[in-house]
Amino acid sequence: MCRVKLLDGSAWTRAIKGPFLGVCRMRPLTLEDLIPLPEFQARRKEYLSSHLRYIESYRKIRIGQRAVLVFENRQTLWFRVQDVMHLARIHDEPTQLLELELHNRVLPLEGGLQGALLLDGHLPPGDPTSSTWGDLRGDHLQLMLGGKRAVSANLLTTRQEDRCWGTAHWVHFRLDDQELRLLADNRESISVRLRTGDYDGLSLPLTDGVRQSLVEDLAGMQAAA
Repeated sequence: MCRVKLLDGSAWTRAIKGPFLGVCRMRPLTLEDLIPLPEFQARRKEYLSSHLRYIESYRKIRIGQRAVLVFENRQTLWFRVQDVMHLARIHDEPTQLLELELHNRVLPLEGGLQGALLLDGHLPPGDPTSSTWGDLRGDHLQLMLGGKRAVSANLLTTRQEDRCWGTAHWVHFRLDDQELRLLADNRESISVRLRTGDYDGLSLPLTDGVRQSLVEDLAGMQAAA
């Protein structure tokens, strides 16, 4: 079982033997994780409310006035894939398996964090943010770890059609053991910075709840549950 907790004082607590990287991997969603579509439809409002609360409390980071970073994991993905199957009325198993395969690509790679970088709101014509957003590079987005390390993102949307005018990019952060320890150490201030063109946004320090959720992703907590 993989288990990582935020540091309390000077004690680093984690139930992992050996090096962190390569020990645990987040499990993909399978058909066994899904509930029947009629049950989901009957309780969709309840599930949606719970999903949004979870995103706001543990997965969403505002970077300046316009940008938002939302980290993905099995819990966030579960609602989205259930909702797609509900809206598209996908009942046959082969198509459900195809949807699961496509959505599971959003899950973090081993030793990393993965999510969507979004622009909050509509970009009006001529807004200078639209051109700089299309030219976004991974090193424009950084996870700032206690003033000691800055981890640049790997921009997964690198095709021309992905990088054209739009309001979303998929990003991935790869962290080593030392960077994980900084993320988990509540004595260190952790934030996210986005600098591209005229935009320079810095998030507020991540809360303990957000950091614990991200550390659990990296340690494979969802896979071990």
